[in-house]
Amino acid sequence: MTLIYGYARCSTNESRQDIDRQLRELRASGATDKTIYFEYVSGAKTDRPELQKLLDVVHEGDMILATEVSRITR
Repeated sequence: MTLIYGYARCSTNESRQDIDRQLRELRASGATDKTIYFEYVSGAKTDRPELQKLLDVVHEGDMILATEVSRITR
Protein backbone atom coordinates (compact mmCIF):
# COMPACT_ATOMS: atom_id res chain seq x y z
CA MET A 1 0.00 0.00 0.00
CA THR A 2 1.42 3.35 -1.05
CA LEU A 3 1.47 6.04 1.63
CA ILE A 4 1.53 9.74 0.91
CA TYR A 5 3.87 11.70 3.17
CA GLY A 6 4.28 15.43 3.35
CA TYR A 7 7.16 17.64 4.41
CA ALA A 8 6.80 21.32 5.30
CA ARG A 9 9.49 23.70 6.47
CA CYS A 10 9.88 27.36 7.30
CA SER A 11 13.23 29.00 7.85
CA THR A 12 12.33 30.95 10.96
CA ASN A 13 10.24 30.24 14.03
CA GLU A 14 6.46 30.08 14.01
CA SER A 15 6.07 33.58 15.46
CA ARG A 16 7.67 35.01 12.30
CA GLN A 17 6.52 32.63 9.55
CA ASP A 18 3.26 30.77 9.06
CA ILE A 19 3.54 27.15 7.96
CA ASP A 20 -0.25 26.65 7.75
CA ARG A 21 -0.46 27.25 3.98
CA GLN A 22 2.00 24.42 3.33
CA LEU A 23 0.12 22.10 5.69
CA ARG A 24 -3.22 22.87 4.00
CA GLU A 25 -1.75 22.17 0.56
CA LEU A 26 -0.21 18.88 1.72
CA ARG A 27 -3.52 17.74 3.24
CA ALA A 28 -5.36 18.70 0.03
CA SER A 29 -2.89 16.55 -1.91
CA GLY A 30 -3.54 13.43 0.19
CA ALA A 31 -1.13 13.60 3.13
CA THR A 32 -2.64 13.32 6.60
CA ASP A 33 -1.73 14.75 9.98
CA LYS A 34 -0.10 11.39 10.77
CA THR A 35 2.05 11.45 7.62
CA ILE A 36 3.07 15.12 7.55
CA TYR A 37 6.42 16.10 9.03
CA PHE A 38 7.21 19.77 9.58
CA GLU A 39 9.80 21.94 11.23
CA TYR A 40 11.17 25.45 11.56
CA VAL A 41 14.81 25.35 10.48
CA SER A 42 16.94 26.90 7.74
CA GLY A 43 17.09 24.94 4.50
CA ALA A 44 20.85 25.50 4.48
CA LYS A 45 21.25 23.33 7.58
CA THR A 46 21.98 19.67 7.06
CA ASP A 47 20.67 18.69 10.50
CA ARG A 48 16.89 18.70 10.07
CA PRO A 49 15.41 16.20 12.56
CA GLU A 50 11.89 16.00 11.08
CA LEU A 51 13.18 15.46 7.56
CA GLN A 52 15.40 12.67 8.87
CA LYS A 53 12.43 11.08 10.69
CA LEU A 54 10.47 11.17 7.42
CA LEU A 55 13.31 9.59 5.47
CA ASP A 56 13.59 6.87 8.12
CA VAL A 57 9.93 5.80 7.79
CA VAL A 58 9.32 6.09 4.05
CA HIS A 59 9.42 2.88 2.00
CA GLU A 60 9.91 2.15 -1.68
CA GLY A 61 6.71 3.05 -3.50
CA ASP A 62 5.63 5.70 -0.99
CA MET A 63 5.30 9.30 -2.09
CA ILE A 64 6.85 12.37 -0.45
CA LEU A 65 5.17 15.69 -1.22
CA ALA A 66 6.40 19.22 -0.58
CA THR A 67 4.80 22.46 -1.68
CA GLU A 68 8.09 23.66 -3.18
CA VAL A 69 11.40 21.96 -3.93
CA SER A 70 13.14 24.54 -1.73
CA ARG A 71 11.29 23.14 1.30
CA ILE A 72 13.33 19.93 1.04
CA THR A 73 16.63 21.15 -0.39
CA ARG A 74 18.50 24.24 -1.45
